[in-house]
Amino acid sequence: MKYIKTFEDITFEKIILDIEKGDILYGGRFKNKKILVKKIGKNAKGDITVNGKPLLKYRLVKESFESFEEETNDLLRSIMDMGMAVKIDTSLDIYSIRIYDQIGNESFTFDSPPFEWDEIRADVQAYISQMTEEFDFKVKWIYTIVQSRQNGPNIRQQHKEEEILNDKELGMIKCIYIEFKK
Repeated sequence: MKYIKTFEDITFEKIILDIEKGDILYGGRFKNKKILVKKIGKNAKGDITVNGKPLLKYRLVKESFESFEEETNDLLRSIMDMGMAVKIDTSLDIYSIRIYDQIGNESFTFDSPPFEWDEIRADVQAYISQMTEEFDFKVKWIYTIVQSRQNGPNIRQQHKEEEILNDKELGMIKCIYIEFKK
């Protein structure tokens, strides 16, 4: 007995790729070399090609400035709900955030009030872990601004990623700045 396909049995599948000329993909042996999309086409077998090679030879760049901002806003929502400011900078290929208490100030100044590190520690640790493990960002640097004792000048202290993730006690701080690189 032969099986005859009817029109209802045939499934049409549509795959939409958001790739245009001028976009960057990752290619090469380990798919970590940036490749500029110059030509999109099809080969004799009907496979989609980019610059003459099958699309499966490339890795799409998921991360963009917009997705960095969206993920940061989602992951640090609880800090913002506490009244803290989370300023995101995605200019000039920089992925960075600054967290400070925004009481009375729209932007960070050295007169911004200090706050207890323990209030935001768990959220910042989870944020750094998520950005490095899931989104392949690397921490370029982390620093805090603290007020010296006896109301002296503010001091900038640089920290290693491991110190922050391993519960280093920071005490009262005025600001924490985290910069990532791809």
